[in-house]
Amino acid sequence: MAEQFIQTYGEERVLNEIALNELTTPQDLAPLVGLMCSGGMDHATGATIDVNAGSHIR
Repeated sequence: MAEQFIQTYGEERVLNEIALNELTTPQDLAPLVGLMCSGGMDHATGATIDVNAGSHIR
């Protein structure tokens, strides 16, 4: 999602603006996807879960 921003402003600027100082990768999403598929979140209807290294850009 941030590719265009990174091309325009550079990865260093993005990293300076997020809490974890590293970009989120597909591997970072895997635990959440596993939990969602396990049925352990059946009461989390309508929930928004941010997995974004501390960035709140939407």
